[in-house]
Amino acid sequence: MEIIIFQALGGFSFTVATILLGIVLRKKPVKEMAEKTSRISHFFYNFGLALPGLIGMFYPGLTHFDETIGIKSLPFRSVSFILGVSMTLTGTYLIFVSIRAIKNIGHGAPSFKLTKKIVDVDIYKRVRNPMSSGYYLLCTGISLAAGSTYLTIGSIIISLIHMFNLKYFEELELEVRYGEPYIKYKQNTPFLIPKFKSG
Repeated sequence: MEIIIFQALGGFSFTVATILLGIVLRKKPVKEMAEKTSRISHFFYNFGLALPGLIGMFYPGLTHFDETIGIKSLPFRSVSFILGVSMTLTGTYLIFVSIRAIKNIGHGAPSFKLTKKIVDVDIYKRVRNPMSSGYYLLCTGISLAAGSTYLTIGSIIISLIHMFNLKYFEELELEVRYGEPYIKYKQNTPFLIPKFKSG
């Protein structure tokens, strides 16, 4: 049960941090503050969402959460497994191409090393947050493949919390750092679901 409490506290702390950092940046919308608050947000993501999820993979283990808290696992195991594997592979691909674009084009990294310019080509030409889309698919896919009701519900909640961070804090932080070019990019590029039309 300790890991479940740890995960709940992590999600709560990330949400509170998002709200507070958003308030701070709205009060002082300058590049230096945007960079500082972005790194703090990355810290709370890594230790509030990512680390508790990673620990949970090994303790109690992906297939043991439901029995630990006394709930039934997902029905239709073969269907959830196939769907989960498909989502996991798609999510992994999106994360990989996103990291590659951030490194090669933006000269940054997923956490702490902020991009030096807007990444608006490659996969980012089709969707603003491909890494986040991949993250949601990966988490939910692993949960479905494991057949875990707890993890599937938890993945959906984590995805919603992270989407709130993107909308309330990260997009503002990028607007402050990049100004009008990012605002124009944001207006022309979908939030999470890629566009497949050319142009």
